[in-house]
Amino acid sequence: MVIRESDVLSLLKNKIDEETFTELEKRISFLSHELKRPLASAVLSLHTVKDGYVGELSESQQKLVTSVAEDLDRMTETIKYLLDDPRKKV
Repeated sequence: MVIRESDVLSLLKNKIDEETFTELEKRISFLSHELKRPLASAVLSLHTVKDGYVGELSESQQKLVTSVAEDLDRMTETIKYLLDDPRKKV
């Protein structure tokens, strides 16, 4: 089952008043924005290690670093998605 953002926003809008919804939207945007910079720094550093710029990694280290890099990349995409104006997507 795929849940679209517009579906979630519609459900949320129906459950809470407009003022609460607007405040929640602002908080999510603020938190996403505040997470973006430190996350970008962590991603850059991790990819630098993963790509071997600071030395060779053992196979187990490479697997671990690759897994973490994928998780951080996914988190970065989630934050970008949250920072987009949902009204543009509808």
